[in-house]
Amino acid sequence: RLLQVRVLVELGRLPEAATALADVGARFAPLRRARHFSVHRFLLEQARWALATGDLAGAQAAVDEAGAVVHAAGQADGASWHRIHEVQARVALANGRPTDALKVSEDALEWAQRVAIDPNASLQIADDRLLHAQAERLLGQTDLAHADAVLAERHARAAGGDDHPLARLAHVESLR
Repeated sequence: RLLQVRVLVELGRLPEAATALADVGARFAPLRRARHFSVHRFLLEQARWALATGDLAGAQAAVDEAGAVVHAAGQADGASWHRIHEVQARVALANGRPTDALKVSEDALEWAQRVAIDPNASLQIADDRLLHAQAERLLGQTDLAHADAVLAERHARAAGGDDHPLARLAHVESLR
């Protein structure tokens, strides 16, 4: 059901995503009260939905809570922190804090590069490099932004093909 929320958000079907998110929220309510480790996944989808609806304060609150849950659980594996850093970067960009976005996207990128099965073809690396490029562009670091966008596009094409949406987004970013 969480995957359904993410897909609906990415498709821009926000009313349907809200309904699915409310259903998931009800299911996760006991786990949320107990601050169970798994609730961070729900909170990150809630943050993505909030970003898509323009609720920047709600997005920030959800990603902050996700980080606190993971930290408190003491089960902070790299994948969990990667997901949190990725959403933190998106929230920071949306809130006009490119320096913060650059820092957390660097953390996410470092982890993605360390665990990539193919260091030259990874959608995770592509996504993190694209976030990094967006932050660099907002900071006026156009040469670095261009280089990261080109690398993001290269990774996305190698891992997902020329028509992968991430490859297209990275290509557009490389032209800015």
